Amino acid sequence: MENAIVTENLTKKFGKLTAVDHISLNVKKGEIYGFLGLNGAGKTTTIRMLLGMISPSKGDAYILSKKVKSSANDLWEKVGYLVEIPYSYGELTVYENLEIYRKYHLKNDNQSTLRLLEKFKLKEYKNVKAKNLSSGNNQRLGIAKAMIHDPEILILDEPVNGLDPAGIVEIRQLLLDLSKNQGKTIFISSHILSEISKLADRIGIIHNGKLIKELDEDSLENERKKILKFSTIDNEKAIFLLNERGINAKLDNENICIIEDKNYVDNPEKISLLFCNKNLPLKILISEIEDLEKYFLRIIGFNK
Repeated sequence: MENAIVTENLTKKFGKLTAVDHISLNVKKGEIYGFLGLNGAGKTTTIRMLLGMISPSKGDAYILSKKVKSSANDLWEKVGYLVEIPYSYGELTVYENLEIYRKYHLKNDNQSTLRLLEKFKLKEYKNVKAKNLSSGNNQRLGIAKAMIHDPEILILDEPVNGLDPAGIVEIRQLLLDLSKNQGKTIFISSHILSEISKLADRIGIIHNGKLIKELDEDSLENERKKILKFSTIDNEKAIFLLNERGINAKLDNENICIIEDKNYVDNPEKISLLFCNKNLPLKILISEIEDLEKYFLRIIGFNK
């Protein structure tokens, strides 16, 4: 599959501070790429370099095989973006803001503005000045502006900031439709891991300016820890029996037994059979997989 976005050793220094450190990533056409990192990890700086807003100290970025530079005007007709706080003309209405961007992109379809108002549930705010919008509706307006010219690529920096749960679901469904049904490429940065896990085809994890992991859904599935949790009528005896057989087992703070041994995690019926034969009937038997948040914190070395 052809790449839509590529960076090669992309680096940005501000004085002695290295905000982005030799990042090489690739985003395939038509996929949703989740760019994960804590606040201050280097996500927005990377995006600004992808958009030619700032120049890298070292390395290069390519969009649709063209090198990114501020003078590449034809490239920006194929890219829509939202970076940090969505900017709008506060004294103009929602409709007027979108119309300005439509005309800026030389789009003659004046119905496109009305369609976006409908799609982003901004129709009732059509004549409201942008400065009077809630943060969530201002965010919707920002994404609508990014889409006004029907770009091939969307680059979105924390797009669900300020949205309520219903709004987050709506934006998620919209982005999934754009990718899966319309073939759009979406590069989305966020620190909301649960949301990215529901969206992204692939994930890149940035920490302290470095890209420390880049993985697809299958790789993520294989790397996440899996455990087996169970409880019997006598958990201490159950732990003793397992340890006696060389099986590493322990009790958690809630007096629940935990096993990480792959042989038993993948075959929980073995535990059931073992304790049944020892007259230790199971009260609980649960297979658990590490969620994206726990995986992320483990990968970046964050210890609670």
